[in-house]
Amino acid sequence: MKCLFLINTPAQVHRFKNSIQELEARGHTVTVLARDDGCALRLLDACAFDYEVYGRREGDRKQLLKNLPSQFARIAKRSREISPDIVFGHGTYSAIAGFVNFIPSIAVTDDDNTPIDHAITRVLGDAFLTPDAFRAELGERHYRFRGTTELAYLAPKMFDPDKQVLEELGVDEGERYAIIRFNSFGGLDHDKGASGFTDSQKRQLVRELEEHMMVFVSWEGRQEGSDLGQPFDIHPDMMHDALAFADLVVSDTQTIITESALLGTPAIRSNSFVGENNDLGYLVEFAELGLIHNVSEFDRALEIALEIATGEREGLLKDKLQEYIDCSDNPTDLIVAIVEAYADTGDINTSLKKCVHSDA
Repeated sequence: MKCLFLINTPAQVHRFKNSIQELEARGHTVTVLARDDGCALRLLDACAFDYEVYGRREGDRKQLLKNLPSQFARIAKRSREISPDIVFGHGTYSAIAGFVNFIPSIAVTDDDNTPIDHAITRVLGDAFLTPDAFRAELGERHYRFRGTTELAYLAPKMFDPDKQVLEELGVDEGERYAIIRFNSFGGLDHDKGASGFTDSQKRQLVRELEEHMMVFVSWEGRQEGSDLGQPFDIHPDMMHDALAFADLVVSDTQTIITESALLGTPAIRSNSFVGENNDLGYLVEFAELGLIHNVSEFDRALEIALEIATGEREGLLKDKLQEYIDCSDNPTDLIVAIVEAYADTGDINTSLKKCVHSDA
């Protein structure tokens, strides 16, 4: 089978990298079309497969919207030249690649809050593959799996943290440290109207935590407060190693929180998404299971962070995490199984029903 993967963000590199490698190992032909976005290309360079760049993310949301027509055109042109049998991606981009080739495309997504992307993908794409906790209902071609997309690369069989990262960070073994990640909120659809920590809150969070532990600050996009915390200049491919050995992670974004939780690291998330009506389903589930702290108020997030930093709050229970992992599917295995089932059946929905435990 000829498979095409559309990769737009660093998180999507991780989401699909093991599927790509396994498909190639099984003799399938895989092409990757990628966007130059943050550290995505550096992560792709660390992988053992080739890729092509179709465009670059630059500027704010307005600039991102302006670039879409030309990027969609390049995706359509290149995908027609590649002529794949099946396409995987996050949403609209992969749906366009499948639509122009009259072949099935599958959006593998965990983002409930992208209604525009969902609407376009429902028209142009063939199926959605999402976690069970996904809150939006996307029709009869919506298939759900147990767990989260991050298990595609952080399931125990997929990832073994390397202590070499401590040397890279300049941290002595046994020395306690926190990682703080600040979001740029520049996404076209899901970040519209959203907000995270203010500049003064960022400074307060870092300064107060520094009284108790080493603090590394990771920034998405422009670094307004690059003087805060310790330099965090490790290769992005080592991020998960750093998370695994950290004593605390605090962020106003989403993915790093899920990743930290799956690695057993105490994680606190705080932004305007938090709340029963508009939050992301998988993060609501994680909070209910006690795997993360999901709070909207900065003062409460700071209070919990300081309790963890000073040892006044016990860590989250590891047995809860293991139970969650044991009951979850591995998205990498699912993607590979779907491709091979489609090679046998020639029908994408039959293949999805065969491989995925339930549908919407």
